[in-house]
Amino acid sequence: MKLGIILNGPPGCGKDTLANLLVSSFTMTKFQKRQFKDALYEHTARHFGVDLEKFIHYASDRELKDSKSLAGLGGRTPRQALIHVSEEIYKPRFGSDYFGKVEADGLRQLSGRLGGSFAVVYPDGGFADEVVATEPEFDLLVYARLHRVGFNFEGDSRSYVRLPDTKILHSYDVDLVDGEPHLGLNKIVEILDKEFPDVL
Repeated sequence: MKLGIILNGPPGCGKDTLANLLVSSFTMTKFQKRQFKDALYEHTARHFGVDLEKFIHYASDRELKDSKSLAGLGGRTPRQALIHVSEEIYKPRFGSDYFGKVEADGLRQLSGRLGGSFAVVYPDGGFADEVVATEPEFDLLVYARLHRVGFNFEGDSRSYVRLPDTKILHSYDVDLVDGEPHLGLNKIVEILDKEFPDVL
């Protein structure tokens, strides 16, 4: 079984927290956390000629990603630098599904290393074309749109993704509650237990 869970929601709504809970909560099925933006981090650091580890530190920190304190980005914040490289350089040149194709290649390599079976969770699914590009690499792909009162996509290049369900891809809406991340985990587990009882 090649299982993927993609979390789609506004910045700060709890995607990473939920992904980490999924990774740590299962012993029978070992989830790995992957990110579509890992390749984008590398491309952006290379484009601006800044240290990759330092850039990831700034770009993944909730406060630093919107600060202009990292030198070398041409006056941009790390978030603005990522959007610039993604939306103005790579996607116009290589297609809107470019980073999905890069991840699909990574999944093929992962499958080879693990003997054809894996379970992964993505906390950063915000582009339909990336999802479509990776879909063929899975046997089951659960797409969870996360909703939390007070959180929206303002100032972000991502948005809620709505794709038609297929034999592989199945979409759900999941409400999150402040201070209760385990309720989101319970909802994901409930979906898997009810809809796909033989997966976990």
